[in-house]
Amino acid sequence: MASVHLNFKPPNLDDLVKLIILESPAADGSFSVIEEVTVIGAFPDWISDYSSDQAISANDWFAIKWEDDKGVQTDISNPIQGGTESFVGEIVALTLERDNDLDKQTVIQEAEYAIEYYYGKNPYTVDSSTTNFKQRVGLARLVQARSMLNRMAQRSGGSAGGWTAGLVSLKGGSQQDDMKLVEWLLAQAQMGLGLTTARIAQMATIVIAGGLSAYEIGTAEAVLVEVE
Repeated sequence: MASVHLNFKPPNLDDLVKLIILESPAADGSFSVIEEVTVIGAFPDWISDYSSDQAISANDWFAIKWEDDKGVQTDISNPIQGGTESFVGEIVALTLERDNDLDKQTVIQEAEYAIEYYYGKNPYTVDSSTTNFKQRVGLARLVQARSMLNRMAQRSGGSAGGWTAGLVSLKGGSQQDDMKLVEWLLAQAQMGLGLTTARIAQMATIVIAGGLSAYEIGTAEAVLVEVE
């Protein structure tokens, strides 16, 4: 048997009882359950990584799904091959290297959004080897800016004195220095991604209406980060 370490984003459900790990020799093949995990923490702090020693091969493809207390299971996540890391995971890691005080789940959501918007397809199907360093850093800067905007709105109680989209600016409070950094990050993201100012502003807009709009990104996305 082989060992594999999975890092994933748990769904925002309060009645989960089980994490199910699946394996297949091919990404589009038939997946079989290799392990069911019942020690998964408690809502809202479900586990977000797990090491399994039940893999048949470290080079196979792995996915997860969750089960609630009624026996209902989520959809299976996008599969990730052993020994690789998803492009989403790579952008998340780059972003957190720049600001490790950001909320990881927010960063994952914003990475999914930015990659899907930029490439126009499921972010978990983007092959990192087809991207260049400018694009990766540009996406990381965009994700950092969007995650900072989320954090700033949360700290201000979900409301702001003003909200405009020149490049996107927040008025009022003691967050002007952060906004200067956000604007710089957006400008740098524009350069790295080769986008117009208008499109960067559109991508960076966070809707505020008495609080941040909710983000619902899939049900159970798995990111493989390490194989032993």
